[in-house]
Amino acid sequence: MLEAFLRLLPTNATKLAILGNWEYRGALFQTDFRRSFERGGAHLLINESIPLSGRQGLRLTVSGVDDYLRGSPSWQDTFRDVSAEGSHLLLAHCPGHRDTLTRDPAAQGVVPDLVLSGHAHGGQVKILGRAPAIPRGSGSYVEGWYQGAAEAGGQARAALYVSRGIGTTFLPVHLGRTPEIAVFD
Repeated sequence: MLEAFLRLLPTNATKLAILGNWEYRGALFQTDFRRSFERGGAHLLINESIPLSGRQGLRLTVSGVDDYLRGSPSWQDTFRDVSAEGSHLLLAHCPGHRDTLTRDPAAQGVVPDLVLSGHAHGGQVKILGRAPAIPRGSGSYVEGWYQGAAEAGGQARAALYVSRGIGTTFLPVHLGRTPEIAVFD
């Protein structure tokens, strides 16, 4: 099913993916996921980075860090091949990874331009506009944009977008929030 979905995407599109906590809970192993993604024309990023080149010499490095909760995240491995040239995008399932970037020496001071995350499902259930509970690993991030800025002490922080996604966590319902597939043009 995953391979069939990936084949529906444009053939000239770069298809990249990361694993989240639910993929680790399932019966498939990383090698099976990797094979399925490859057969569908996609690349599964687990603690690795790949350089991409675009029109007019545009350079972008995309990094994918393993899941914060169930994987084995390694900033050292993830950022090993990151170049200072061009822009840098980090795919991190759990938005709480953003906070570890400035605290973990293994991140080697690398600050991506943008972090794309999910995991919190937009709070999944909102009452009076507030999410009473968000999953562990989300930090204080529920949904939408969080701007990059300098923390106290002068440390830079990456901009962050947390997608609500289309899935659910413990309860198979959405209340007070709309699922989304984020598209960035």
